[in-house]
Amino acid sequence: MLGADSEEQAKLAVTNRVLKKERQEQLRTLVAINEKRRITAEEEDEEKLAVKEHKRKAWLFHQGMLDTYPEPIHVKKQLSVAAMAAREEEASEVKNLRMVVKGDVSGTVEAVCDALSGLPANQVHVSVIQSGVGNISESDIQFASSCNAMVLGFNVKADKKLLQSARQLGVKLKSYNVIYKLLDDVKIEMATLLPKDIEIQVVGEAKVAQIFPIKLKGGQMQNVAGCRITNGGVNRKEDVRIVRDGEVVWSGRLSTLKRIKEDIQEAKKGTECGMEFEGFQEFKEGDVIQSIKKNEVLRKL
Repeated sequence: MLGADSEEQAKLAVTNRVLKKERQEQLRTLVAINEKRRITAEEEDEEKLAVKEHKRKAWLFHQGMLDTYPEPIHVKKQLSVAAMAAREEEASEVKNLRMVVKGDVSGTVEAVCDALSGLPANQVHVSVIQSGVGNISESDIQFASSCNAMVLGFNVKADKKLLQSARQLGVKLKSYNVIYKLLDDVKIEMATLLPKDIEIQVVGEAKVAQIFPIKLKGGQMQNVAGCRITNGGVNRKEDVRIVRDGEVVWSGRLSTLKRIKEDIQEAKKGTECGMEFEGFQEFKEGDVIQSIKKNEVLRKL
């Protein structure tokens, strides 16, 4: 057991051990991925040779140079990298954001990968499926396209031809020289994979001052809320909700918005108007009518 002269040295030692363990795990993952790719490539080469040999023997048979037709070969269907990744994601509730990372030197690549591995992974997991040193290449774009991945470059460039190729293939390609900017953008990309939150914005308020019963055709009665706009404005096409004693008792749409007997589209602060609500009659004097907008916002990680 190693000792430490101070608490700061002890914390630094623990942090270094954690980082070393994460790097070793990441290295094992990359080795495993590369080994799978090597085996798949070898199997595909063997199958191609087998198909070529089968065609040669079939030609010899049809030329009368072989007595028996060659036995059929069974080509094993390989899942593409993208298909395998999709199956893995379907089996997990956590979304997966795949990355191809390129940097100017190995230390840069390692630092970027470490930073990405430190991002919160309870809702979206960032997976570096390939990394390397050097400028971004066409093969990086092609690989990212097959895996539905992003390409991140740090202190490296991508020329206009590569940028155009990435756009055509639907691959997001971004280059950085500031790690904080890279991480901020990756967090945004992570958030886009999650369902958006709904943010309620109150754009206007009115108070029910009086209730007017109106007789309709057929002898039916309809209550109209006589209101005064106290803040902002109420628009006929926007959603509304009724608040009573600080609690929402109903939400929906207006069926009618009138000033005196005239139908209007909007009533602004200081205006008196009449409101009817779709399918709701139980409003009371003193109720607050809020005109609201529902905005979709990215979920915070």
